[in-house]
Amino acid sequence: MTRAHPFLAASLAAALACVLAACGSSDGKPAASPSSAGPSGRATPSAVTSGSGASPAPTIATETGAGKATAGARIDVTGLTRSGTSMVVLTATITNGGSAAMDYLALSSREGTYIVPSASGVTLIDNKHRQRYFPVRDTARHCLCTPFGIGDGLASGDNVPVTVSFPAPPGDITSLTVDWAGFTPAADVPLS
Repeated sequence: MTRAHPFLAASLAAALACVLAACGSSDGKPAASPSSAGPSGRATPSAVTSGSGASPAPTIATETGAGKATAGARIDVTGLTRSGTSMVVLTATITNGGSAAMDYLALSSREGTYIVPSASGVTLIDNKHRQRYFPVRDTARHCLCTPFGIGDGLASGDNVPVTVSFPAPPGDITSLTVDWAGFTPAADVPLS
């Protein structure tokens, strides 16, 4: 009779826990956990909150929904921060002020294929060097940003905090335009 190696059993248990944690909750909303990188390097989903509660940080720029899929929605940019010399992290709160649920696909990138809708539909524009920065992706082409549940939508009146990582622009850049598909761009957002 063959007995499983204890390391193999522990590894499989850890992998299963990671997979279950990445799937979100069973109530159709992203899993309630802080927006931070997990063991796989991917961002973990943030908690959706109901009502028009205050953002965790002051708003430094606002984008408003400009299309049918984003009507009534608002994105409050709460941070655009250098993380070392090679990365910039965008933090924001997305609020659905519309009368119907907003499909999370409206916030996702349209390039290539994706497995899970995510906050990948945003780019940063460096007007000085005429350069557009797309979210960083891992080796499996997953965005290093907040993922959303499959089939989920942001209910009317709800908001969700998001984080997106980008390659860093040159050191002389002090502000960027935040351009989220389906929203009006926010120009001259300070980069700290």
